[in-house]
Amino acid sequence: MRKIICLISFVFLLLLIENVLALGVTPAKSVIDFEPIEKEVSFRIINSEHKDIEIKLNVEGELADRITLESYSFNMSKDEDTKEISYIISLDESLGEGLHKGEIIITESSNIKSLIGARVAVAYMLEVYVPHSGSYAEAEVYITESEQGIVFDIPIINRGKTDLNEVKLKIDIYDSQGIKIESIESDTVSLGLGERSKTTSIFNANLKTGEYNAIITLEFDGELIKIERKFVVEKEEIEIDKPVNEIDENQLVFILLVVLSLVVLVNIIWLISWAFKGKKKR
Repeated sequence: MRKIICLISFVFLLLLIENVLALGVTPAKSVIDFEPIEKEVSFRIINSEHKDIEIKLNVEGELADRITLESYSFNMSKDEDTKEISYIISLDESLGEGLHKGEIIITESSNIKSLIGARVAVAYMLEVYVPHSGSYAEAEVYITESEQGIVFDIPIINRGKTDLNEVKLKIDIYDSQGIKIESIESDTVSLGLGERSKTTSIFNANLKTGEYNAIITLEFDGELIKIERKFVVEKEEIEIDKPVNEIDENQLVFILLVVLSLVVLVNIIWLISWAFKGKKKR
């Protein structure tokens, strides 16, 4: 009985791995600047396993009603490595300030997948950023470790509708007791509309084992934005707390697919076990 269950589980996992590797998308995400126009955008679907497959597309997210696909279902032959997909994104002034997202879910169905009742899906992401009125800037914070010390890589982008004449950063580092250890200030730069800049600062003090807090202050033309990041020093290794939205969307889809497949697998094993018990009672 155990051998049968192990064999079925092994076969199921092989099919699952094959399904996960069978479909891809490139690029996984497109980011476009806002313009009140209709714009054509494209991406490519990858037939990694070179099989005859049926593809279905579904649009989700905030931008779903603004995305028009030329086709929502089609077939790919085993001879097609990739297929280009084009769509129209319609943008107008009714779209509010800030970041807006839409997803195109690419679902594959084939004979193998129908045997196990599973379908493979990957997601393509579209992001549109509408500039803020007046002066506005955004920054992302990446903390890593190098031989020189703790490295703060901070890209900055002008997200407003005016040029920024004075943009600078200040990094304040605190220990777990809230005591300030160090302050680092960047040089002042200017950023035109949509222009990007990157600041790299290195904190090379010898830190004791423990948790630390970095407060990054972004200052632009008299405005202030604060960003907080924690990091842990333990046995000369640094663990960084990353925001949830830094997880790649396709990685999230893969994780959900694996979890769902494991649930299906458990139910299959339970049904087989139940069937064998029924036969023994007879």
